[in-house]
Amino acid sequence: MDITAELANGHGYLGYAVFAVVLFSVVWAFVQKGKGAEYKDGTAKLAGLLLPLQLLYGIVVFVQGRYWEGSALIAIVHPLAMLGAVALAGISTARARKAEGDAASWAAIAKFQGIALVLVIIGIGAASAG
Repeated sequence: MDITAELANGHGYLGYAVFAVVLFSVVWAFVQKGKGAEYKDGTAKLAGLLLPLQLLYGIVVFVQGRYWEGSALIAIVHPLAMLGAVALAGISTARARKAEGDAASWAAIAKFQGIALVLVIIGIGAASAG
């Protein structure tokens, strides 16, 4: 078997897992904000951990598979979308920690990880179409 194809398959499956975790984090933030719950950044931390790991895994696949020679969707859009998602996940936890009050913290998680979720969807779509 070709190791590059196996790496790419693993990257794809991990991408769907990252999507599920970020989606759960956003939904959880909305639910907790609605309940007026105390802010705890467990799901946000998990998303903030998985996104950079997925990015590093993607860099290995990108270099190993020479994907920069492929379509523009895979060579440009997919990596940039994932870089943006990683940045927004980090911003979300930083803003949530600095926010005044639990509702503002949950709102920061919902807002920034919601935008990160959109970027993850764009990244998955670009990789699937490319």
